[in-house]
Parts: sequence; structure tokens; C-alpha cells
Amino acid sequence: MESTTPVCFSITTVSPLLLLLLLLTTAELCSSQRNKSCPPSSCGDLSISYPFRLRGDPPDCGEPQLELVCEGKDAVLYRDSDKYFVTDISYKRGRCRLLYAGFVTGTCRLPPRVPFSGMIYDRFLSPLVYYEAFGGSTTNWASFMNCTQEIHSPEYVAVPCLSGNNSTTYVVVESDANEIRYLKNSCSCITYLPVEGFLSTGMDIFELLRKGFLVEWSFKRTNESIVEQCWTSTTSEQWIRTS
Repeated sequence: MESTTPVCFSITTVSPLLLLLLLLTTAELCSSQRNKSCPPSSCGDLSISYPFRLRGDPPDCGEPQLELVCEGKDAVLYRDSDKYFVTDISYKRGRCRLLYAGFVTGTCRLPPRVPFSGMIYDRFLSPLVYYEAFGGSTTNWASFMNCTQEIHSPEYVAVPCLSGNNSTTYVVVESDANEIRYLKNSCSCITYLPVEGFLSTGMDIFELLRKGFLVEWSFKRTNESIVEQCWTSTTSEQWIRTS
């Protein structure tokens, strides 16, 4: 008689859960071994301490994913080839403000494609997530759309310097502009990121972008384990949705 694999050992049903628990446990063990008591470093006016580290600090200081580079008086965070200035850090609130270096020069260019996560579960697997994704009080999203046809909608504001001969780039700035319902026919979403404030009539979108945006880090000073934090966040999210 041909043997079959019991359901309780099914690769498709067991492996994802085991893999998630393994990843969370491994991340917790690795993070717990980091030295949270290293003396702070400095770059310009910023004090650099856990969970950040400054390039050149002892290997056990800070988290490797949050290594900053001091360039002159500017603390810089690199994500692949993209460069972000760290303009402010609040260790008490667990967040920092980043400014994409491409906006500093005043040139007209798109922001990188969604460089940080906005998903609630990713706060346990990604070192930085958008703070605004979890209820920032003055938060809006700027979504850039590429459209092959002209769009007549008050939410869609053309960005001529990013447009070409056969298509037009628009930006939508709303509290929920990252939702798919803002996507019009003939358009595709290029990228989006949080901004502070609204785009008033005649205002340049890059004025908003040059204010930077907030991110929060997932390395918390707490007595809860990473698995316990994940469980608490998951059950809280389910309660919110069913209430």
C-alpha cells in the first residue's frame, strides 16, 4: 500500500510557521547579544547610540543593519545605493527622521521605490519601518503615478519635470493616497512615501519631500521577547479589526 505523509507533517502547513518562529527566535538571540551599554558616539549634533552604530565603532556596538556613516557633520544611512541623511533621532520615542539625499540638491528626481516597509508585521523582520504607517498625527502619503493619458482629477497634480513625451507623472497627496483606489485607468504607481502636511495650490511637491519623513525601529528596550511582541501586536491588530 502506498504510504502518505500525515497532514500534521505537511510541508506546506508546518514549514512556514516553523520558519517564522525560527527567524524570530534567531533574531532575538542575535539582538540580545549586541552590547546595549557601549558609550555613545557622535556625528555633528547627533548622539549615536543603540540601536544605531557609527562606522568604526567596536563590532558589538549597535545593530549592523543600522550602521551610520559620518560624512563631515552629517550622519548618513545607506540603503543599497540610496543615501539618506539622519536629521534627528528620538531614542525615547524610538524613531528618527530621514531625508533622501537626492532631494537636498534641489534637482527634480523621484524618491526611491518604497525603501522602507509599511506593513505592521515587518516591524519584527525589518530594522526600520515607516512610523506614519502606524498612526502619525500629521501624516499623509505622496504617491507618484505614471499615466499614459491625461488625468482630470483634483487629487492628481502633474509633476512636469518628471514627465516625458508619451506619459505624465502625477503625485497624489492624501492621508490614504497609498491605497489602490486612487489608481486611475492608464496609470501605474511608481512609488510612494509619507510626507508631513498637504500639497497646497501652487506648492512644489519637493518642498514637502525636503522635510523628510519619520521611521521607527524594531529594536525595542523591553522585557518582552520578540516572539511575545509579535503575539501581542498580532492579537491587538485582530482585536482592533473585530471591534
